[in-house]
Amino acid sequence: MVDENKRFLDHLGVTAWHAAGWTGSRGLTATTEVLDGSDDHAANTLAVFRLIAPDRKVIRLRTGSSVIDGVTHHRLIEESVPEIIRQHVDTLYSAEIVDDRCDVSVVDAGLEPVKDFCSIFYGIGNDSTRGYSKITESKYIFGVGAYYLMAGTNEMRPAYFSSVSEHVDFAAPTLINQFSGTSCATPCLCGMAALVNDMAIAVTGRPLSQDGMHRFLADCAVDIGAEGFDTKAGYGAPILPDPAKIDIWAYQSREDKTMYKDDDKIPDWAREDVYYCKEIGLMQGDADGSFRPDDPVTRAELACALARLRRDMDK
Repeated sequence: MVDENKRFLDHLGVTAWHAAGWTGSRGLTATTEVLDGSDDHAANTLAVFRLIAPDRKVIRLRTGSSVIDGVTHHRLIEESVPEIIRQHVDTLYSAEIVDDRCDVSVVDAGLEPVKDFCSIFYGIGNDSTRGYSKITESKYIFGVGAYYLMAGTNEMRPAYFSSVSEHVDFAAPTLINQFSGTSCATPCLCGMAALVNDMAIAVTGRPLSQDGMHRFLADCAVDIGAEGFDTKAGYGAPILPDPAKIDIWAYQSREDKTMYKDDDKIPDWAREDVYYCKEIGLMQGDADGSFRPDDPVTRAELACALARLRRDMDK
């Protein structure tokens, strides 16, 4: 079984991320399932997640819906969202968030406050063409489909049971650790997102927004079956690229990427190089946090920059 799991980790690019030290140690993941081992489904989803992000801390958040005096209450919004904000949860996977009869617009309004730092993953369902999880209609929830990684060939095939829907965003493997269904695919993809946020937090100081995470996963997604977006696998199967070749800053919003007080004065054509010079220690700006892009460079400042570059080359 260890070798079979390694096949999945190699296929997903996770092995290379672990070797590079990205194991999910930074950040916090939440699940709506019990974590005490008393439920087989919860234990299986957690085991899959742990294979992908072994050093990530996981907490439980309570969800579900109830109707009291004709008013629907969603624990996700009323109890869990404040906890997500308080503890700064950056990824969440779930088998049950709210009742499928929910008003999606209410869910969207409730989740809007966490969109800038928390990515939420939910299984699209295991009903093929008969139906899908309605909550994935939320613009703040990633719908996750499933695919088979064929033994011997590593060919990816959409799982026959995975629900068909325009709301599926991505697909991930089933049968990891001998666990099946979109309940397997969902913590798998969430674990991959936790590795991405491990890097984002280390390099930029914060996790990716939902939009940034979507762009990252879409950029590394591989088509399964149909070319481009489809209702079985969404944008495809994300395969993590070589971590050494990733510019994680490219997936932070412009607001999050601000490095200087006068950032708005840096021309768009120069911003990436200006940021790079700061990241490698070549140019640091002034003591007050300004870059002053229009000021002339003195001979002393040029000498400092050249000396830093030479010392960096000699390392």
